Amino acid sequence: FKDNADQRRKFENWKSSKYIIVYDSASFQLKDATSCVNTIKKFDSEGVEGKCYILKGGFAEFAKKHPSHVERAGGQASRAGAPMSMKLDMTGPEIAPVIGGCPMPVEKNAANPFFGNIRQNMDLIGGVGQMELKRPANLSKEMQDHFPPWLQSASDERDKGARVSEKFLQIEKREQKRMQEALSGKVSYGSPTQSMPKSSIQIAGIEKGSKNRYNNIWPFEHSRVKLQDVPSHGCDYFNANYISSKRSHKRYIATQGPIPATFADFWNVIWQQETRVIVMLTAEKEGGQVKAHNYWSDKQYGPIRLEFLSEKRASLDPAKIKRHRQQRPSVGARKSTDGAILARIDTTTSESASKDDQPYVIVRKLALRHEGYPFERMREITQLQYSSWPDFGAPAHPAHLLGLVEQCEAVVRSTTHSSLTEPDPPEAPPIVVHCS
Repeated sequence: FKDNADQRRKFENWKSSKYIIVYDSASFQLKDATSCVNTIKKFDSEGVEGKCYILKGGFAEFAKKHPSHVERAGGQASRAGAPMSMKLDMTGPEIAPVIGGCPMPVEKNAANPFFGNIRQNMDLIGGVGQMELKRPANLSKEMQDHFPPWLQSASDERDKGARVSEKFLQIEKREQKRMQEALSGKVSYGSPTQSMPKSSIQIAGIEKGSKNRYNNIWPFEHSRVKLQDVPSHGCDYFNANYISSKRSHKRYIATQGPIPATFADFWNVIWQQETRVIVMLTAEKEGGQVKAHNYWSDKQYGPIRLEFLSEKRASLDPAKIKRHRQQRPSVGARKSTDGAILARIDTTTSESASKDDQPYVIVRKLALRHEGYPFERMREITQLQYSSWPDFGAPAHPAHLLGLVEQCEAVVRSTTHSSLTEPDPPEAPPIVVHCS
């Protein structure tokens, strides 16, 4: 609705709508209509009062059964100033077909028909959507005065989220350009010469199908994580990238959710990088589909022996974390990772309370040994699993993410024996983060 203020005003009254109907291109089964299901979840989390429905068979089936309600000429209704039509526009924004819950690229817009990457084929002309930023109900003028300048301008009520929307649009455009360059297939044949074009951005692992969870998500070549000590005939490929910031000593490895074919590679990376903390941002199952395989149970992976030690829940409520921290000694005084600053959920909480009222993270303790290093001490690995982040959505509340960051920071500090007030040590090993 970027160029149509009238349509936007109508849409902004969605809370008072009796019915909300969501549709995609041609999904008949609920498992394929993942984007529709997650769109409805967003309406539900915002407090929709009406009934929500998904159109079975999507636009294609509707057009077949009710051709008189489909507008096949010109798309006049989509232009600003034109009267609203009660018909579906046949020539309006095209919707990609859906197979197995994954939108497929529209053929005529695909930069390369070989690739099914969504962002590569995404049309950003209409922006990324503008949403007014939510402000806490108890936000006072005094609190706002303490905001950094960028947050003051971004949260200005008069701006209605325009600045944030524009910044996200620029990020998407830059990423789109990178993906198009990486997947453009700039290949030169014949004897190499200095004049031959060479892309500065390259993708790795396209041909490593058995080592990729998805067929459209690959690491960049220049920053990918490589398996070490691989024999001459072996493969160093692992679907992961290093991530760091110039303003911090924190280092991360972003990777896919391990699949059975890559369990051994995953734990080899954990050992080789000396990682002590794994952050898992997904549930094991969602909507009847497996989003993450269990890679943390007792098992032998070549020379590496994995042992499961314990599991518990820790609160993500910032107030509980703060109270728990005040009751415990300084992290810097700790000599072990046992009992890191993790505030447990109050067991007296009503069982009928929603997940929003009981934000938590699952904390697992694991032990890792390597037969090639018999005299090296066992390494304790902490895995933090936050399962309330839907695959195509956002966490229920920003405070949950802040709580997750605090819990992760507490575990990291306990492994480096440093205080929360001290700068991050530059030699600290990377944190491994993965979603589905």
